[in-house]
Amino acid sequence: MVIYGIPTHAPDEFVLTSSVEGIEQESEGAAMVTTRNSVYQLTGPGCYYRLPPIYLPLLREGQDPTEVAKQIVPQKREPGYVAQALARRKRNKVSDQQMQPSPDSGEDSR
Repeated sequence: MVIYGIPTHAPDEFVLTSSVEGIEQESEGAAMVTTRNSVYQLTGPGCYYRLPPIYLPLLREGQDPTEVAKQIVPQKREPGYVAQALARRKRNKVSDQQMQPSPDSGEDSR
């Protein structure tokens, strides 16, 4: 997770943090964010966006996260897609286990 923000002292600029290590809620509209090398104080309600990492370069260029989020086309998901994905995952796991030789299968590892 990273934080994209507009500094209060420089509204024409932006800040994109490195990976966030911790967030401490100070009050209803304020929080302290700790990254590897910095501490930031956040004020105001803000917005939350879940963007794939592939979009980070756009944020680094200074593009607004609201506009970047509009570029993401939501996937159409049919009812039951979660159950189907879990079943597919289970089949893949069983398939992977069957491909690995068992220790007592008699195969020589030399």
